Amino acid sequence: MSKLTPLPELQLKMRPKFPDVLRISLLLGICLRAIFFLIADNNGGDAIQRAGAIQQWMSHPSFSSPAPHWGPVYFYLAGAVGFLLKDPELSGRLLSFFSGIASIYLVYRLTNLLSGEAAATVSAMICALAGLHIGYSTTSSSEMPYLFFLLMSFVGVLEYETSGKFQPLVWGAICFAISTGIRYEAWIFFPFLCLLLVESPVNLFRQVFWRDKRALGLVLFVLLGGAWLISWSAFSWAKWGDPLYAVHLNATFVHERTPDSLRPLPYRLSLPLGVLLLGLSPLPFVGSIYAIFACRKQALARQFIFLSIAFAAVQYFQFWRGAAVSNARYTLTLFMLATILSGMGISEFCRTLGPTSATRVGKWVIATMILTQIAILAGSESHIPYNEKLASVSARLRYPHYLTDAAQALKPLIKPTDAIIIDSYNREHIIFPHALGLPLNPDGRVFSEWATDSQKLEDFIRAQHPRFLVYSDEGILGRLLHLPENCSPDVRIGDMRMDCFYSNTIYRVYQIQFLGEERLGVEGPPASSSTFRR
Repeated sequence: MSKLTPLPELQLKMRPKFPDVLRISLLLGICLRAIFFLIADNNGGDAIQRAGAIQQWMSHPSFSSPAPHWGPVYFYLAGAVGFLLKDPELSGRLLSFFSGIASIYLVYRLTNLLSGEAAATVSAMICALAGLHIGYSTTSSSEMPYLFFLLMSFVGVLEYETSGKFQPLVWGAICFAISTGIRYEAWIFFPFLCLLLVESPVNLFRQVFWRDKRALGLVLFVLLGGAWLISWSAFSWAKWGDPLYAVHLNATFVHERTPDSLRPLPYRLSLPLGVLLLGLSPLPFVGSIYAIFACRKQALARQFIFLSIAFAAVQYFQFWRGAAVSNARYTLTLFMLATILSGMGISEFCRTLGPTSATRVGKWVIATMILTQIAILAGSESHIPYNEKLASVSARLRYPHYLTDAAQALKPLIKPTDAIIIDSYNREHIIFPHALGLPLNPDGRVFSEWATDSQKLEDFIRAQHPRFLVYSDEGILGRLLHLPENCSPDVRIGDMRMDCFYSNTIYRVYQIQFLGEERLGVEGPPASSSTFRR
């Protein structure tokens, strides 16, 4: 078997010794993530929904996921931590926190295998400073645990490629199997990793390959790395009659219920590039592109470049089909691959320079990285145009400003026994109760379903007598209720009087009183009449 040898260490004058740089990157990464862990709103994509599902799984542990379109291994991990902490949301967030910190080290280790210590120090520092990585290290979403196990698998496979020893391949394959049980993005890598272990598809048809140790390596990876894919597909076939039931269900769910999947094609295809440009900052982004051309002749680096380009091609195809959401969260895998490539590209470029120029480039990279992340954070916290877009790649993941303002207006008025109706605008009915400080699973107090059946709404009103309504003209409830477009203080629907006491560009908040109860102390123009739509 031919062994691939990593490049000799690239001597850049801009860096201190490896142990010091890695310690600095890890310490900086820990401090930044701890700070934003304390001040973030846990609004990373499906973070709140995941936290609620962790609580459900803890109440009824099972082999399958509480949500059939999600991989269940995340709930095994977060649920196990939850049993210790007795707090499902905190367990999910801490799992992401420690996975995010550990991934900084894995970025260093993987880049060191590919291009040496100089490239590794650059990539580790970029990962430590990147706001996108910091933000998702503070949420109860599944991206960081998935990326941790995926990076571990890459390290194991590439260490096997350089040493020929089966031990790193075995633990790398096991980590890959875990990553496939957390998120479906990992499934994309399975055939490409198998191709790397074969070296050439033609080898599969040669007897000499099957007599070589590489055949055993391939078999080990297929059986261990594909263990979850095989077992979960068999389970899905037995239970639902479709081996890819969860994958198909997830694609249907994304297409039908996620607005970003329906945006114009140019938007869907350009957004990931914008995320990489802002998330990495301009110079590291250019470095990642440069690495594809400058490092393609290096055997081990060429394998990683192949993995990166192959994954990007498949994911872009999914964006084109509308089967995956083109947003910052779904770009995290590409972001991590680009983080490693950026260190490789910058290091390779600095090899062509003298010591003074290399030092200057190093300072520019760090300076642009810091300034870009500060600018993104400042812009996301402001009310400038596109602040919500900046918030998606910021170190502090927060609720949208308009949602926070509406929640702050309503929160002081809610009593522990009050029921509430929350409209579904941009699927924010999932996070609005959390912004109000309500429990993850509020036991029927909240009507916030993605529903178009007026009977469900009427049944909830009669059973719970809700005291508040959060309504959006662009939400789902507009199909069920006809309300005035302005913030009217006296709106009648049947035996309900609704008084609007807060409005912004997206939401109006109403207080509800039922006839026969004491009148609300709200004065306004003559009552207007509204009805249920059927």
